[in-house]
Amino acid sequence: MFKVLAYASEIHIYSNRQIVDACENRIDMIWLLDGEPVPDQSTIARFKQRCASEIEDLFYQYARLLEKQGETDHKTVFINGTKIESRAGRYTFCWRGTVEKKLTKVKEKVLEQTGIKNTLGASPLSPILSPPLCWLS
Repeated sequence: MFKVLAYASEIHIYSNRQIVDACENRIDMIWLLDGEPVPDQSTIARFKQRCASEIEDLFYQYARLLEKQGETDHKTVFINGTKIESRAGRYTFCWRGTVEKKLTKVKEKVLEQTGIKNTLGASPLSPILSPPLCWLS
């Protein structure tokens, strides 16, 4: 189930119903299931809920593996200052300074959770992975 979730997030599919639809219709997802039955959306939701901490740990391990293989370098984070909220109004925006301040805190949290400190260089904030901007809200 994790490989389905990991691949779905790589192809920007996050909704449980969209994952089920992709498993039924996309040849790459069908191949990934390897003959297993297509999970329904409630099964995916239960898996995400019951195994949340394990899934998060597996994603960290996956990101580290991709970096070791040279697929990603996680050295650059792009910030454009755009913040979209469900109740966005004309006065809703995000200052760049606030984003950068929160980014530093997120990097510290990632390093704390992964248990990796000062292994990549002189700076203790050299991240193993740069968090997605959705963590900043």
